[in-house]
Amino acid sequence: MDSGEQARVGGTPPQGQEPGQIPGPPVYGPPGYVPPGYYGPPGYGDPPYGYPPGYRPPIPPGSVPNNLVWAILATILCCLPFGVVAIINAAKVDNLLTAGDYAGAVKASNDAQKWSIISAVSVVALYAVMAIIFAILFAAGVITSQDLDRGYSYP
Repeated sequence: MDSGEQARVGGTPPQGQEPGQIPGPPVYGPPGYVPPGYYGPPGYGDPPYGYPPGYRPPIPPGSVPNNLVWAILATILCCLPFGVVAIINAAKVDNLLTAGDYAGAVKASNDAQKWSIISAVSVVALYAVMAIIFAILFAAGVITSQDLDRGYSYP
């Protein structure tokens, strides 16, 4: 560049800057000082405002039902193994919400509800099968009304 071209572009560049280079923000202070608000290369300066990329604020517990009461009732009153699975899934809900995993919390809540229902249905089905077996044995004469009165004893 000749001197006339530099004058049209903006004169001579500041000390330490090449011609045609875009100037950065002015730096005041000792060498190596990074002013507030200037981030520079990644990993330097003040962090930007708000949450980092890819991070959401935690969702407050209680926004997704954990179904813990139903899981405990299913465990006590119905089928123990299925009720335990329901309790485990219900206990995950609040932790997943606190960690910000809304989709995981909804899945755990739905799983807890599903296993509670399976527990309740399984005990009803078990009692129905027992009643059918009892009716068949009674109809076949294996169990008589005298056995029911005095209690059945094995020979």
